[in-house]
Amino acid sequence: MLGIMVGNFMFSHISDWYGRRTTCLSSNLCILGGGIACSLAPSFPIWISTRMVTAFGLGGNQNGPITLSMESTNPKERALLALGANFGWVMGMIILPVFPLFIHDWRFFQFAISLSSIPMLVLIWLVDESPRWLIAMRKVDQAKTVLTRILVRSDMQEMTDDLDEILSRALAEQSRATLAESRVTLANLFEAWTPAITTSIFFILFPISTFVYYNLLYAILALDTDGLFANQQWAGIFEIPTLILIYPSVKYFNRRTLHCFTNSVTVICCALLSMYPDADSVTLMILATLAKTGVQIASSVLGIHVNEIYPTRMRGLALGSCVTASRIGSILSPFSHEQDVFDENILNSVASLVALMLSTRLKETYGKPLPDKFEDSQDEQDKVSHRRICDC
Repeated sequence: MLGIMVGNFMFSHISDWYGRRTTCLSSNLCILGGGIACSLAPSFPIWISTRMVTAFGLGGNQNGPITLSMESTNPKERALLALGANFGWVMGMIILPVFPLFIHDWRFFQFAISLSSIPMLVLIWLVDESPRWLIAMRKVDQAKTVLTRILVRSDMQEMTDDLDEILSRALAEQSRATLAESRVTLANLFEAWTPAITTSIFFILFPISTFVYYNLLYAILALDTDGLFANQQWAGIFEIPTLILIYPSVKYFNRRTLHCFTNSVTVICCALLSMYPDADSVTLMILATLAKTGVQIASSVLGIHVNEIYPTRMRGLALGSCVTASRIGSILSPFSHEQDVFDENILNSVASLVALMLSTRLKETYGKPLPDKFEDSQDEQDKVSHRRICDC
């Protein structure tokens, strides 16, 4: 977990400094190399060291692909990103328990699952760098090359003649943005009142999301059915409703409405789990699954929301820092599961209620283009509020 936290933080800087594609490539190389080295480790200290390298890569892989996808997708198709991220997670939960049925040696098992990063490495070579990031970094020639390639692939060659004018306008917009010539750091997320408040809220929401998710996952795995691996597989199967709901939710509902509704579902279901702890296992499984579905959709919306709020030059850092903070919830969850002072379901319900209240303070970004500076999203929010006042 420490390795994932460090990897998230380290690769979030690499993403904003050296590019989204570079982050995707280097993080997957860490996963592949570290995983294979781990399977060959002759001693425990070496195994721990190589495991940390793998964890670094996993942390980076939670950052680069999402940011690159967000910057390469129009607002109408962002729901596909949430669906894709959840699809990979659910399929991994369902497929992973199958491996131990055929591979009983841990070294071969580690080697086999490490090879899963090879398709990703192949795909990275087919993906272009984010044009938005290239423009933000004043890499005009590279941006023009990438955009020309995109237009040719889309059978829009006639627009290539307008690229110089489009790039000039984009650079003019970027020249108004802050941090134009400096490398962003974590301090830039707190340099003014509005970004500081927004970042603080996200730094609370992300740990709450992972804390509640893993608490509910542990609860499902603890139910007496057919053993650990079967329960892990059932936990993945029971997340399929998330795949069905996530696309229409992100596509047709604004962000704050989703935060409120999904967290409300988790609050209610966790409260019912606390009130009826002796119910039959099927009822408990259904309630826990509904609660977990709510928190998982909320978590997906958080990932989209962060990318829609922060400007290009600090988008990777913002997402990486938030995901780093989310690991705090992952670390605390096992201790919550083992303690017997407080009802775990009450903790989940209260935590989700806090998330519900905090999420109402975030800017609404549904259907909006990605901002080039932080003030853009605030200005848009102010315009919406002004129009509502005028309509009244």
